[in-house]
Amino acid sequence: SFLDGPLFRFVLFRISSDEHLFLMVFNHLIFDGASIGLFNLALECAYVSGAFEGDSQYIYFDYIAWENHLKNTAIYSESLLYWKTRLEGFKELDFKSTLSPTKQAKNLYGKCFNFNANFSKPLTLAEKTFSSNQFILSFSAFVLLLYKYTSQLDIVIGLPVSGRLLPEFEKIIGNFVNTIPLRITLDKELTLMEVVELCHSAIYEGINHQLVPFNELVRELSFKPGVSGNSVYSVMFAYQNDKDQLLKLTDLEISFFERGYDSARLDFIFELNIDSSDPAGCVYFNDKLFGKGFVEGF
Repeated sequence: SFLDGPLFRFVLFRISSDEHLFLMVFNHLIFDGASIGLFNLALECAYVSGAFEGDSQYIYFDYIAWENHLKNTAIYSESLLYWKTRLEGFKELDFKSTLSPTKQAKNLYGKCFNFNANFSKPLTLAEKTFSSNQFILSFSAFVLLLYKYTSQLDIVIGLPVSGRLLPEFEKIIGNFVNTIPLRITLDKELTLMEVVELCHSAIYEGINHQLVPFNELVRELSFKPGVSGNSVYSVMFAYQNDKDQLLKLTDLEISFFERGYDSARLDFIFELNIDSSDPAGCVYFNDKLFGKGFVEGF
């Protein structure tokens, strides 16, 4: 129950005298990706010393209060106006022209396709050629691939951002993450350099207007779900560059068990992780719309 809680659960399974499985479950309402490292740090300190007091004088409730106050400010209204203007007349991305299966609205069927792509060297070279970074270049390539598979020049992509806009919130466990809907309007005459510049501008404009939570944006601008069952965007590009957040306990050998995924909240989520020597990642996809062959080709 969201009202009564708890919104987290811990279970320790004893497999043998020297092997255990520790299950941690958090509702996304109170826990985001950045919270994993913070929680692991607290667990490590508690394991060693028996207690953890934390080094932040703020709690998640303070963020909620700040966010509610923000809604009455001029800068919030300015950001809301930006999105209203930016998204006026947008069209939902549609893969139906290139795929045979029929799109089903609001289904949660999905799969995860993991990949380890050997393109760190090409990306490094491209950084020099285009005077850009790997984030912008990867996003630009994603945009061009979406155009290739849909033939649409007007594309809206969801981009997750940390949402921890003040230093005071950086060490608090909670759900701060927000998604900004980036609209890219291509032209068939654009050069590759111009596409990269276009994506660069869209990303930084969006980040500069990220004050409005996406759910509030949908409500304020009265966006209705499209044929995919989602509002505004049905695809997402997630770029992960966090440091390793694995739990480390001095006298224990720890390995992680990946449960895998059997659902997808969007049609297509492309997640790229550049922490390793070669970029790796995964694609979460609606398997009632896409086959594995399509995802591998993408």
